[in-house]
Amino acid sequence: MYYLRTFETYRGHNITCASLPLYRDAKNAYIPEKLKQGVIITLHKGGRKRKDDSNSYRAITLTFVILKIYENILLDRCKSDMLAELNSQQGGCQDNFGCLITSFLLCESIFYEREKTSTVYVCFLDGKQDFDRVWHCGLFYKMFRTTGDTSILSFMLMYRNMTSFVRNRGFTLNSIPILQGTRQGGRSSAQCYLVYINELIDI
Repeated sequence: MYYLRTFETYRGHNITCASLPLYRDAKNAYIPEKLKQGVIITLHKGGRKRKDDSNSYRAITLTFVILKIYENILLDRCKSDMLAELNSQQGGCQDNFGCLITSFLLCESIFYEREKTSTVYVCFLDGKQDFDRVWHCGLFYKMFRTTGDTSILSFMLMYRNMTSFVRNRGFTLNSIPILQGTRQGGRSSAQCYLVYINELIDI
């Protein structure tokens, strides 16, 4: 409750005021267990999908806003170190990069080789539920190799003992442990995933 009262007290003012106690916790590597609990709700994907089929629904995890502020502080401290060793061919989820630039480079490479009447081979690799299958131990092993910032310890604690419970039609189920995957909607989830898959490009 301390964190929530602090956030309410300073709402509408400089966000740094609400972040100060959280920043001290970043140094001490401590995160209350309650803040790491999420609520899973289901949303229908729309269209003509059957409403009596569980595959027609998308699970969305709601988390504390104050934890996202905390995560944003951690990311600001070590983002540059996390992404420093990324393969230059990674074009997603980065400043000044995007899918359009990656698609443009691919098309230009194909056109260039065709002008030289060379044979072009293109391989597309698609992953299913990639963000949900990230191995936590492997992720933090790679993060420790790329940065020595102590904020990584707080990232580890943010993932340790994560739980979520399902709420549907007014009913709430018992909480379940989250043992894999990046945090859904997390400020650092995309960057963590880039670090996790970085070595795939070098294979």
